[in-house]
Amino acid sequence: MKSSNILNILIILILVILMCLVYLNNSSENFENIEHPFFEKIRKYAGKKKNILICSAGPSLNQLYYLKDTIPQSFWENTYVIAVKSTVNKLVDLNINIDFIVTNLNGNIAKIDFEKLDKSLNNGSILICGMGGGGNKILKSKCEYKLEVDWQFNIMDCVIKNKKNCLDFFVKNNKLYHKWGHTMMELAIPIAVYLKPKNIFTIGWDINILNDDKINQKIHYNTENFINWASDYDIINFTKYLPSYLKKNYNINIYKLYNQSAVKLPYFSFK
Repeated sequence: MKSSNILNILIILILVILMCLVYLNNSSENFENIEHPFFEKIRKYAGKKKNILICSAGPSLNQLYYLKDTIPQSFWENTYVIAVKSTVNKLVDLNINIDFIVTNLNGNIAKIDFEKLDKSLNNGSILICGMGGGGNKILKSKCEYKLEVDWQFNIMDCVIKNKKNCLDFFVKNNKLYHKWGHTMMELAIPIAVYLKPKNIFTIGWDINILNDDKINQKIHYNTENFINWASDYDIINFTKYLPSYLKKNYNINIYKLYNQSAVKLPYFSFK
């Protein structure tokens, strides 16, 4: 083979590699063009409201009963609400309209009150499920969108290392995938990012631990294929990287609404 032909082949290969790298580095922008019912639905909501309120199932969620009186009506009018797992129960009791409900199919899903879930769905909530476990067949049947898990990609490790596109969903072989982290990072925060707000507020994202000497050493996952986040302390420590990551990569602020929540996010008060 002539040297000129070899050179042309090498140039073509280099161009193909560069194009692939550009595609990977801009996958968030490509969300605008991905043809999938999930992305088509999210695009209808994206950029329409300034704030996202994510409600998780930790103890500080109880503070929402008291916070309701300090939160101005203008905030609710300009905010999408995302309920994580069984928080749908309390939000329905508090007459808070839920826009999105996210859950995986294991863990504390047994605490979900199906009557309250159905009430929320009948009022227009969208149920999005990560398919990390077998789960409840009834709950699975109610999911409007079901996402597979890419177990090889650890979102928290990605954020700590400040890589690009850590929070992206993607489509492979016509299946929708989310990356591995825990429900807040697998579904709630990524969906919030796709909705293109200015601010994300969290409540109930507490991740309680007693103290550094009595760390909960429960192993969430333990394989050689990805970082093992062995304790709740690891997750708490990870959250200190999240505000700067969201600001730098998506121009989004993130806050916690209860100052005693263990997650290392800046505290925001309406008072």
